Amino acid sequence: MSGSVVADFVAEAIYDGADSDEPLQARVLLSEDQLVLASDSGRTVIDLDDVFDVVVSKIPEDLGSFFDQSVLVAYSVGDDRRTAVIRGEHDRIDRFALFLYKAILRGHPAEIRHPAREGGRVRETDTEQVSVVPREDSLRFRGEAVDLVISLDDVVGVEYRRREGGNGRPLLGVRHRDGDATVTTEIRHDTSSRLNVLARILRSEYYRADEILADVELDDVEKRTLVALYAGVAVDSLPRVLSEPDRAVGADRRAGADEAEESIDIPAVLTKLADEGLVADADTGALTHDGALVAIHRLDDVES
Repeated sequence: MSGSVVADFVAEAIYDGADSDEPLQARVLLSEDQLVLASDSGRTVIDLDDVFDVVVSKIPEDLGSFFDQSVLVAYSVGDDRRTAVIRGEHDRIDRFALFLYKAILRGHPAEIRHPAREGGRVRETDTEQVSVVPREDSLRFRGEAVDLVISLDDVVGVEYRRREGGNGRPLLGVRHRDGDATVTTEIRHDTSSRLNVLARILRSEYYRADEILADVELDDVEKRTLVALYAGVAVDSLPRVLSEPDRAVGADRRAGADEAEESIDIPAVLTKLADEGLVADADTGALTHDGALVAIHRLDDVES
């Protein structure tokens, strides 16, 4: 194995090169440029330059003691595409995934423009070369003139696009919350595989919000309530905030607000959100982590 070893442990694994399609107890070794999986049934070596995707299963922390966490590593061998799955105890696999992300991205600088957009306004910002450092809940982009940290909880959209003057290379347009504003940061990388890994990291919490919403049914008022609570609106101010008509003016606006205010049953809305695990306390309106996550990622839907 080449390079210094950064992780060495035993876990269940399914990988090419083993004489079985079933999970095997295998030794997992990660260096700065290779991932090695070895057992009595066979051994395989994966060059990190060949990895084009890393998928981490997202088991909620409170269930981590009951279910194993897993990492799927997708990589190329010539024209073939293969996968390896490593499964084990929640915290260990999470740490391994972070080490794997760091190893894949270490020593391979990216280029960013930040901010490329603020709200709907395009900014003429210079492109900066940066190192990329994955963290447990964020990505740090550090260069001579920029030191940007994007919290994964704040990402509200990630898309591939191309920009004129960039030699046709694809880039990521990352929309994320920055204080009270939504900004777009553009990220470009020399290799599409590492750009894909960056996209996977940035979307990890965004997908979690979609999973939460898939498990619950929220109407427009309930979504707006989450966003208002996230923005710091007090519970006793919710009727006024939620009933404010968008397009009414003058006396019609006030009359419409009064009528809507009376029709919204705030205690019932908060109780529903508490039952769904999105509000920790229906009396105070304190959000759970999942509630805040949904609010962040649905803020633009409500504002539009």
